Amino acid sequence: MGIFLGIDVGGTVIKAGLYRADGEELAIAERDGATIAARPGFSERNMEALWDDVCAAIRQTLHAAALDAGQVRGVGFSAHGKGLYAIDRYGKPVGNGILSSDNRAAETVAALQRAGVDAQTYPRSLQPLWPSHPALLLRWLKQHQPAQYAAVDRILMAHDYLRFRLTGEAAAEVTNISGSNLFNQHSGAYDPTLMAAFGIEEAAEKTAPVIGSAQLAGRVTAGAAAQCGLRAGTAVYGGLFDVVGAALSSGVADDRTLSAVAGTWSIATCVTERLIPADYPYAWGRYCIDGRYFVHEGSPTSAGNLAWFLRQFCADDRQRYAQFNAWGGRALRTAQRAAVPALSVRFQPWRQHAGRVDRPERPS
Repeated sequence: MGIFLGIDVGGTVIKAGLYRADGEELAIAERDGATIAARPGFSERNMEALWDDVCAAIRQTLHAAALDAGQVRGVGFSAHGKGLYAIDRYGKPVGNGILSSDNRAAETVAALQRAGVDAQTYPRSLQPLWPSHPALLLRWLKQHQPAQYAAVDRILMAHDYLRFRLTGEAAAEVTNISGSNLFNQHSGAYDPTLMAAFGIEEAAEKTAPVIGSAQLAGRVTAGAAAQCGLRAGTAVYGGLFDVVGAALSSGVADDRTLSAVAGTWSIATCVTERLIPADYPYAWGRYCIDGRYFVHEGSPTSAGNLAWFLRQFCADDRQRYAQFNAWGGRALRTAQRAAVPALSVRFQPWRQHAGRVDRPERPS
């Protein structure tokens, strides 16, 4: 039975896991993904450090499972949505990778909403405007860092960049790039009209070929193999937007079941066989099963905030998660015994700034 490697690049933690084809987990390793907040609203990740973390996690997983790299038949991914991991014509990172929780383009979004651009773009992209959409980040770069914008040769998302590092092939996986606001849900392709609406016409020359989630994207190069410990020639596949991965692994394949996840983001997802454009302002994308779509809604107000709390207040406590759970349980039981009114409990969710853009009215 074959063994496969999965790499997960979330907004908080980076993981690698080895699995048999029947789903049995053999080993897993994780690394904390260091977030760079150079300015208010910025949420970035050093792309070279990200690659180093992924390589370390792969090596650690292979060691923990006591496996020879030649036993790994293929590599797949799940990764956070939105954000931007651009490379130049030499394949080098253009600045830092930008996470989905980045909010630098909030005023850009607000200005576009005031101008009614969202009413023009939503019917094509079926994506409300969000500060960390690749399209909006590219507009921000063009306005504020034009040299960096000009250096972009390929627009990639998180797992696209890692796949590129493994294979040397630049491609954009469909479940993730379809949520970029560069992609027309109806035609299933990049849309120059969307790019023009955002004032980034040049982006049409910077896009990478779109590939399927289960499509063979390339093979591990000798150089990448030397760094990560995999065998050169190992098959590498497209991968998944992590929201889609959660829905798929939960068995969600139609609109009878809802998927809910609590990670860096809190997200609810449904799968359908047809687009329903009137469901504004929900975000739509191409599902990993041909002919199906996913629709979701979410905000960065989930378990990532717990991680922030523990880093701030329990940084030196190696048992902080277990102790926090015990403390939370005691607090809940105390509140229940005292019949504490629900309104006396306060939660401050906005540790990440993304999502603070006001929702516009439904476009006519």
